[in-house]
Amino acid sequence: MRVFVGRQTEECYRVKSKKAFQAPGQLPGVGLNMTDLCKKLHPHTPGIKGMSTQEYDEKCKFLCYTKVNNSIHYFAERLVDGMPCGNGRICFRDKCGNYSTALPPLPTLPTPETTTPTTTTPTHNSNSDNDD
Repeated sequence: MRVFVGRQTEECYRVKSKKAFQAPGQLPGVGLNMTDLCKKLHPHTPGIKGMSTQEYDEKCKFLCYTKVNNSIHYFAERLVDGMPCGNGRICFRDKCGNYSTALPPLPTLPTPETTTPTTTTPTHNSNSDNDD
């Protein structure tokens, strides 16, 4: 997710809709359409669409493409965690596999141990300090 978020422009962070697209408790790519993602990643590219291939699915990638002056231009992009990558599998952290679409649990922090301070009094051993 950090990679995906890091590639976004400032425009992506502006709230343009009151409708929440992500299902609560689900990975961010659940229900996300490749063409819609292409439009968000390349907002100034007219007619852009998303397309998957078996080769790219295995790498958790997909293609955004558009036709310009009778030639097709492709952009390889990463699938977002939770997006399908073929054969009923989904991508998670750039790996295609049989994962749950539910968000993984948050890590638990260790509980700090409570200690009771103790006071010690140094003892003096008269035999070890004298060199007489």
